[in-house]
Amino acid sequence: MDTVRIVQDEETIGTYSFTDLNHPTGDVDIIVIIDLDAPLEVTITGGVDILVYGTEMTAQMLIANPGDDIINYQWYLNGGFISSGESLTFGMDLRRGTYRLDGVAISADGERSGSAFHNFIVE
Repeated sequence: MDTVRIVQDEETIGTYSFTDLNHPTGDVDIIVIIDLDAPLEVTITGGVDILVYGTEMTAQMLIANPGDDIINYQWYLNGGFISSGESLTFGMDLRRGTYRLDGVAISADGERSGSAFHNFIVE
């Protein structure tokens, strides 16, 4: 899932490759809804810059402006979905290397969204 915020007088460009799909046939629908509420202001706390191999960290998404919205949380590691929920404890099974943790928050009605990321190294 991707969300894009379109800002007046600005330009947003994106490219999607469908080569990884089985039998890439059919149509693609793109829906642009321009009547969105303010974006969710998301930050990730608890992330460390260097994670010692074999240990774990707990990260949490904080929303600065949730209002009365019910928020759905999704976590991605290097682009792959790993969990849902406001917080996440992970890392014990990660190999040494560089990682990107993304947190995506979406209001239950789908009218507000936001994201944040945290880069870290496992050594």
